[in-house]
Amino acid sequence: MKKILLALAIGSVSLLSFNSCTKEEYYDVAPTKTYLFDVVPNDWSRETGSNTYQITLSIPQLTSLIVEEGVVNVAISYDHRADFYEIVPATIENYHFSANYAANPGEVTVYAEDRRLTPIRPEAMRIKVSISEGVVVN
Repeated sequence: MKKILLALAIGSVSLLSFNSCTKEEYYDVAPTKTYLFDVVPNDWSRETGSNTYQITLSIPQLTSLIVEEGVVNVAISYDHRADFYEIVPATIENYHFSANYAANPGEVTVYAEDRRLTPIRPEAMRIKVSISEGVVVN
């Protein structure tokens, strides 16, 4: 009787160990696409009655699928500091930078709110926009 119980116990443990394997999901990942925009002070337009400047960047590859499931990152590098990027949103020198994006048409708008009493356009810079496709898993 003890041998039968021992055999049942070993069989049960074996079944449980095989059934507890984890499920792994693999996705084909599309590469991140990065777009660089060299922006000069005259490219910025000022919002009427405010200290905020804006620039709209056209990115036709920014689709509604990326807006819904992907990732969009914006970073700024001033020309005098070309080896260093700040991720937006960020406060850089006298400006607070932010961004938003939309599909149809694919556009990223970057805002620069000047914190001084008398606003002036931001200096020359490079704006880097990276877009990645994604898969919502929940």
